[in-house]
Amino acid sequence: MPVMIIADTHVHLYPFADRHRFFSNAIQRMQDHAASGDTLVLMFTERFDCHAFNELARGEGPLPPGWTIRGLEDDCRLRLANAEGTELVLAAGHQMVSAERVEILGLMMRTKIADGLPAEQTIQRIRDAGGVPVLSWAPGKWLGTRGLILDRLLEQFGPEQIALGDTSLRPLGWREPFKMKAARGHGFRVMCGSDPLPIAGEESVVGTYASRIHASVDTLRESLLDPGIQVDAIGRRGGPFSVARRLVQNHRARKRRS
Repeated sequence: MPVMIIADTHVHLYPFADRHRFFSNAIQRMQDHAASGDTLVLMFTERFDCHAFNELARGEGPLPPGWTIRGLEDDCRLRLANAEGTELVLAAGHQMVSAERVEILGLMMRTKIADGLPAEQTIQRIRDAGGVPVLSWAPGKWLGTRGLILDRLLEQFGPEQIALGDTSLRPLGWREPFKMKAARGHGFRVMCGSDPLPIAGEESVVGTYASRIHASVDTLRESLLDPGIQVDAIGRRGGPFSVARRLVQNHRARKRRS
């Protein structure tokens, strides 16, 4: 069986997160879908106020007991290992919100791009930084005016320059959004990720919904938009009640912070 990548492509490691639970859950969840020799990858999509990848790359970020850094493989990939020797690759990346309130991920990049730029400019800056732009789905965010903006961006950039993102926040039983299904039919990749919310307990979500990429980790960046590389959704999205609970808790936490 060929070696593959098991990648959660929408990962947030917040400063308050329990890192032991975060990394241990990620390995456990993704190993359920991995064969011997497959590479487990967490693709970070850090907000403007989060800096976990850079801190770990500099040896400054705390690691749980028993975990070690095996090395920075390139500018965007950091390899960790737990006490049993199981390895986990972290890939740098960021999440931006455009001026139109469109959520855009920049995978495989260290450069931070400011929020609030026009969507086209954000995508171009991601590409200029060597990253892979992903238009991420979230409840209600592809409707109305933002849905029209999404259509324009897909037409402008095409499947060779941009991908779409699906998350565990699309409840089980919720059909694939029409725009996602239509874009897939036109050759756009759909990358799957867990998208932990900035609330306590979300460490258990990491790795639950991910992508199986039929490629080597050394070619991860190129494989994300390569039409010749097969990408499959794996894992399980949240049930309707668990997704509703997460969203309500996040809304309450946001109100407390404001």
